[in-house]
Amino acid sequence: MSAPDSTRNDDANSQGDDSENILGNSNATPERKSHPRSRRRRSSNAFESAPNQDPTIGSSSSDLPPTSAGIATDNDPNEESTNNPAPRYESVEEVGRGGWGVVEKAVDKQLEREVAVKRFCDADDVTQQERNRFLHEAKVTSQLQHPGIVPVHELGDRCDAFYVMKLLDGVTLSKFIQEHHQQKVSERKTPFQFGESLEPLLQRFVDICNAVAYAHQRGVIHRDLKPSNVMISDFGETVVLDWGLAQSVEQPTDHVNVQSTSELPADVSPLFERDGTVVGTPAYMSPEQARGEISRINRSSDLYSLGVILYTIVAGRNPYQGQPVDQILNQVRRPTCPDLRTYQPLVPKPLLSIVRKAMSSSQHD
Repeated sequence: MSAPDSTRNDDANSQGDDSENILGNSNATPERKSHPRSRRRRSSNAFESAPNQDPTIGSSSSDLPPTSAGIATDNDPNEESTNNPAPRYESVEEVGRGGWGVVEKAVDKQLEREVAVKRFCDADDVTQQERNRFLHEAKVTSQLQHPGIVPVHELGDRCDAFYVMKLLDGVTLSKFIQEHHQQKVSERKTPFQFGESLEPLLQRFVDICNAVAYAHQRGVIHRDLKPSNVMISDFGETVVLDWGLAQSVEQPTDHVNVQSTSELPADVSPLFERDGTVVGTPAYMSPEQARGEISRINRSSDLYSLGVILYTIVAGRNPYQGQPVDQILNQVRRPTCPDLRTYQPLVPKPLLSIVRKAMSSSQHD
């Protein structure tokens, strides 16, 4: 999941995602009301020591960690509110906090289970655009029912909006990649042996592709695919998170068993942006996204991002590691990505071919 308006760096920065979080709207953002931010004491949860890996341009929530966790309420517990999650959801610990949002692990007292709840720190201190994105993310995610997409259990959309999700335990794909390459760095291999050593990572990558394929079949593109938006659980789950930038695309006519436009998830549309607006994460976005060509973003844009994820899996680092945002955007727009063999000479030829095709400068390729 993600939150809004500050730039943070974490373990993905060690892979090259130090770029990235400014509200990427071509129009002026409405001024916030000057209410004091609510600040609860942060817990000692492990996620606190790991700042956000790949902040997102154009997202309203990129400071929150890529996990599902409950959100505490700062309201009076005795105050009556149909959208106050406090009566049913008891906060356990804070997992992360962004400019306007907070996530915490919580207990659903009615069903006696741990869940994730997300809502605003202060509902009066967010813009309408942020509120729209928040509700948009919840509704999109709730209607994409797939093992690789986190389930949403409940949404409260009046006044102090919140939504409740399955709680995920594990690490991000970004961390998983980093740990794998740290363990294997001293081992010399043939290309075949190196390819075999990537099997655990490649199996996760196939899981991601299956989740994205399902979303595409439902007419939804993610627009912000990256390792820090994928959670690897301790029990074999691979879950794609953060659908806050998702939008619908025109349904193809040549696919069988594809949902009709009338059956698309509610509120999934090319919301909020005009051409010229840059949305996504620079180090993982497609050239058309980097150029702000909103009308050209389609399924192939997600495929490009998947190609960059595969590049990162093979090389152990993002192709633009350590570069500032403006420099990354310029390279992606051209595009001039360093060849994968530059960072990993042992890359097997089939993987190299897949990466090159997915990251082609032409959408048609």
